[in-house]
Amino acid sequence: MSDFRRFMQEARRRKLRVLTELVINHTSDQHPWFVRARQSKPTSDARNWYVWSDHDQAYAGTRVIFSDTEKSNWAWDSLAGVYYWHRFFSHQPDLNYDNPRVLSAMIQIMRRWVALGVDGFRLDATPYLCEREGTNNENLPETHAIIKKIRSALDSYMPGKVLLAEANQWPEDVSAYFGDGDECHMAYHFPLMPRIYMAIAQEGRPLPHHRHSPPDSGHPRQLPVDAVPAQPRRAHARNGRWSIAETARIAAIFCRFKDDSATVNQQTIAHFRRPFSAIRLETGPSRAHISAMADLSSQPTYI
Repeated sequence: MSDFRRFMQEARRRKLRVLTELVINHTSDQHPWFVRARQSKPTSDARNWYVWSDHDQAYAGTRVIFSDTEKSNWAWDSLAGVYYWHRFFSHQPDLNYDNPRVLSAMIQIMRRWVALGVDGFRLDATPYLCEREGTNNENLPETHAIIKKIRSALDSYMPGKVLLAEANQWPEDVSAYFGDGDECHMAYHFPLMPRIYMAIAQEGRPLPHHRHSPPDSGHPRQLPVDAVPAQPRRAHARNGRWSIAETARIAAIFCRFKDDSATVNQQTIAHFRRPFSAIRLETGPSRAHISAMADLSSQPTYI
């Protein structure tokens, strides 16, 4: 942790604030929690930290997100002798938030990172925390209840920190993760990202038309006054391979934004309520990425 503490000191010296990722939906199958769970008795508390089933037909109405590599949301565990639930890859078993100890442990982890100086968290895979038979198991009321508890715990422990929802959903579903100002402060606008890439790739050619009819609510959802939409740039490696030049062109487009949107990513820097002032292209032995650099004399910048 000495490297991280030094990193935080340098970030503070540069007037940077740091957002880190809090993976709340799942763990690795090598994580001590899962290793303990699969070795424990079926009725034990340790087993109850994950979602298990004697068959792979439960929650049949749930889509398989990574359908190119996963054929089911269930994977067989030979040691436990049952199936476990995973919304992503089979090596990423989902946590069971019907067990209150899971939420308690996640809040303790969050507090530890806050104590180390971080200014907020990207909540990974926000829509998928809870499962209920007969639903698509996304954006459930029970999931929003969990996010509200995380927000309440964060505000009571250290007010002024930020929660960013990584919810890859349509805008009308994502907007719900702002709650009534009692869930996340920020949320990604995922549908916009691939359309920007496609627009650059297609150039003058017409874009494919994607129809989507939002629920007939009668009127748009009113967002909390402090809600901040966030635009990711290549939030996942699965978005495809793009050259440095193509990425630079996209970054240049973002640099023209002068509204209240923000761009946030592991490889980018987010700016609140002000335009970017410059752009820097960085290359390394294993990656090339764009970092947008801003005048640090006004509001703090988040990385």
